Formats: sequence, structure tokens, C-alpha cells
Amino acid sequence: MALGEDTSLRLPSDRMIRWELFAVFAISLGASGVNALLDLIGSLLARQSLSSQQALLVGSRAPNHWLDLVLQLVGIAEALTPVVLVFYLLARSGEGPADMGLDASQPGTDVIRGAGLAAVIGGAGLGLYLTAFHLGISLNVVPESLPAVWWRIPVLILSAAHDGILEEVLVVGYLLRRLDQLGWTPWQAVGFSAILRGSYHLYQGFGAFLGNAAMGVIFGFIYRRWGRVTPLIIARPRGQRPRPSRITAPGSRPRAPPGSVSLERRTPLPMTTRGLAATAASTNTGQGAGTPIGVMPPYSIAVCSTATSTGAKDALRTSSWRRTTPLTSALVVASTTQAANLVSPSRRPATTTQLADSPKATL
Repeated sequence: MALGEDTSLRLPSDRMIRWELFAVFAISLGASGVNALLDLIGSLLARQSLSSQQALLVGSRAPNHWLDLVLQLVGIAEALTPVVLVFYLLARSGEGPADMGLDASQPGTDVIRGAGLAAVIGGAGLGLYLTAFHLGISLNVVPESLPAVWWRIPVLILSAAHDGILEEVLVVGYLLRRLDQLGWTPWQAVGFSAILRGSYHLYQGFGAFLGNAAMGVIFGFIYRRWGRVTPLIIARPRGQRPRPSRITAPGSRPRAPPGSVSLERRTPLPMTTRGLAATAASTNTGQGAGTPIGVMPPYSIAVCSTATSTGAKDALRTSSWRRTTPLTSALVVASTTQAANLVSPSRRPATTTQLADSPKATL
């Protein structure tokens, strides 16, 4: 080997290719597939059908519009980092994006092929989604819920471009090329690629898995025929997103509106007095004249644990030392009862008066 010869630009061994594939997809669409499967399990465990739940593709990330825009752009850029990693790994083995047909050498042909493929795949995919939704095996997919601001359309375009570049470069161009180098048959490679494509759409339901897997088979064989991923990126159906994102959590629907049965009824109910005379009488406590400025809310105090019964319907609140005094004679009983009445008279029916503002002074 001559001194200074570049030994890095060579095809890695089969063992290193396997490790390379694992590393790339473990931090990208493979991890998304695992998360999507767990998300689907959560939806199945919820006490409602899949069609009554929703899956959001592009949603707002912050209440502030400017911060939301920054987070959207940063999220799109971060999601494309696996593509940069793939380009680097290909460059190390003397390959490049042009080897998978990602270039501008055939712009007219790529656009025509991509548009025609999008018309066929898009129509079939929409029909499959509607069928799966009505069968109850697919969630209600919400394409986007961005606010009505000036950057909404540009962000949606960038998001759609991101989805196409990420999926077609990794799942078609890079994966099929590496599987060919490992000696896989075309059917094996295309089948594995299709299953992987469907796996990270599982969060949308079984219909999304079947539809995207079928699309993966079609895209895989078209790529083998054309040798280019650029028309596949152009044909990529919009409204599909590999990153799981939900707007509902598993659980049951509320059985009643908030506040109707979730809170206990207040006891006793307030009694509202009306008129100046009633207000004056209700505030006559022996204090100086004044104007009521608020309303005391109703309350009730449980006395079952601090009361002793001296009759069938009369409960007296008394101190603990009187209740624990040994009752040895009628005289002691009488004195205890009299003392209890002086300290805490018999409990009358609980009423609460709600004060009303009065423009005049009250007695």
C-alpha cells in the first residue's frame, strides 16, 4: 500500500454494513416505528374506538407565534440530520447522493414521473384511508392545526418536503442499496423496506400501516426500475408523517360536564335576603354601623365525632373533658347536661345568610 493512499473510500465489510444500518435506523425511522407501535397499543387500550381518536400530523408547538415558527423550523432541521449522516457514510465508501438518483440531472423527467405517480398513489391512499376509518381500524388523521399566520403555508411546504426527503432517501435509496450490497434478493429487500415504512405509521392505525406498506412495495420496485429517488420524493403523498404525534391521551370520555357531578352539593344552601330592612336585620350584631362588603360562603361542620346524644333528636357539642367525666349519679348527669347547653346549645337547623350590599348604613 503506497504511503498517503486514501484507504477510507472503500465499501465496508458486511459486518460493518449491518452495524451501519442499525445505527442509522436506531436514531431515525426505526425508533419512530417502535414509538408508533407503542402509541397504537395505547390507543387500543383506551376505552374508545380508534376512529373516535385523533392523530395530529403538524401542530402548533408554542402559544407565541414567533417562538412557534422557530420551533417548527428547528424541528424540521433536526429531523433531517439522519439524511446528513447517510450522505456522510456513503461518502466514506466512495458513494454519493447521485448514486441513488438524488440529483438534478433529469428535472423534466423526474417531475413528470413524480406527478403521475402522485396522482395514482394519492388517490388510492385516500380511498384506503377512508375505508379503514369507516371500518374502525384507523384513527382520525388531522393533517395540521397551525394558527392562521403568514408562515403557516411555508412551514407546511417545508414539512412535506422533509417527510419526502427523509423517507425516500433512508428507506429506499440508502436501505435498498445497502441490502443489495449484503446480497439480499430484490423481494427480500423491498419487503423489508415496505414493512419498515408501514411500521412508523402505526400510530395512525392499522389502515396506515397497510397502506404505507403497499406503497413501499410499489416505490421499491419503481426505484429498481428507474434507479432514482428524486421522482419518489416528488410523488410522496402529503398528509403522512413519520414522527408520531398525538393530541389525545388514552382514557375514557367524561361521564358528565365539569361541575355537574364532580363536586358535592354545598350544604347548607345559601339564603339570600332582599331589601334594606332584611339586610339591616341580618347584620345587627351589636357592632358599629357599616355596609356589608362581601358574602360569607355556606359551610357545614361535621359534629358526629365531637357530640354526645342526650336525646333521640338532640345533639350537644361539648368539650372532651366533660364527655370523659365518669357519670356516677343523677346529679352529675344533670350538671353535665346543663354545662353542655351553656357551652354549646342544641344544634338548630343549619341556615346561612348571604349578605347583600346596602347603600345605607346598617344598625
